[in-house]
Amino acid sequence: MGRHREVVNTTKAQEANEKMKEAKTKTLSIEEASAELGIGRTLGYELAKSGQFPVPVLRLGRLYRVPAAELHRLLGGFAEQAAGQVTPK
Repeated sequence: MGRHREVVNTTKAQEANEKMKEAKTKTLSIEEASAELGIGRTLGYELAKSGQFPVPVLRLGRLYRVPAAELHRLLGGFAEQAAGQVTPK
């Protein structure tokens, strides 16, 4: 019975690790988001601090996080416009 409990605990730990990895990929650091936008880290932080970053920025204490879905939606919209698939509003 002790062996079964060890296997169950290992599986739960692995599931928790997978959920943590998944959650981390749902947000990006300012550095990562800035790189995807083609701007520098310093400008990214300046825009985030002034509330002018092109997508919402989550502020968690001193930590800034950018929702990946919002950034990819923005970049996807730009790609569609460039391809002529969407007309600008």
